[in-house]
Amino acid sequence: MKERLIALQERDRVAKEQKDQWDGDTRLQIKQTIRKITATDSETLWRQLEDLERQLLQNNIRGFKAWYRYLELAIDDDARRWIESSNTRDPGRQHVRAALAPGATDDDWKAVYRHARTELFRRAGLIVEPPGENAQRTWDAVVFPKNPTFAEITKVLRKLSEARLMMVRCRKFDDSPEALEREMYDLKKKIPLGSPLRLHLYGHGFEPPDFDRFLDSVQRYQFALERGKHEPGRLGDEGGDPGE
Repeated sequence: MKERLIALQERDRVAKEQKDQWDGDTRLQIKQTIRKITATDSETLWRQLEDLERQLLQNNIRGFKAWYRYLELAIDDDARRWIESSNTRDPGRQHVRAALAPGATDDDWKAVYRHARTELFRRAGLIVEPPGENAQRTWDAVVFPKNPTFAEITKVLRKLSEARLMMVRCRKFDDSPEALEREMYDLKKKIPLGSPLRLHLYGHGFEPPDFDRFLDSVQRYQFALERGKHEPGRLGDEGGDPGE
């Protein structure tokens, strides 16, 4: 009786997995729409993985077993063979064995998925340095010109957001007060001394308290430029209000 119950439970589990897989394929129309990962440099790879994971979340694809399956579909043959080879060695081999064992959990598949991501970055050249060091270098390299145009500000903000995501994922930035203080100090350094943008953000005794308020203040300056308000004094007067 016990064996029959276990068999029925296993049948139900497999049927549910197949239904979830079918539903996911239907939502994504996987072969036509899945985000492809073709990058061989780390910066582009970050963006492509982010695009894929955002697509999976938007289509309500849950569970790291499914995510690993879609990752395999998204990468090219060379990258797939690279990961397959890494899974014949520890720790990849240990992760795969645990995920395929009876009673495996989503955490087991999470380990397989994260190992595959790590191997993709290794293939992209990050074997020579920890990902955190690459994230820090990318973050430090993003700075504003002294007198940026509207288009230049847009470009810097895009790079800044991408670099910050790398810092968060590498746990260089987290929810601690110390990390927030370091982040805001770094952001202030990215704006040249004596520039109109610096005056706008920091010239009135007010400093943005977090990244979102920093973005808000920069975009106020940016859209004032678009409206033709080029005078530094007027732009500065539109900065953050300490009473807000």
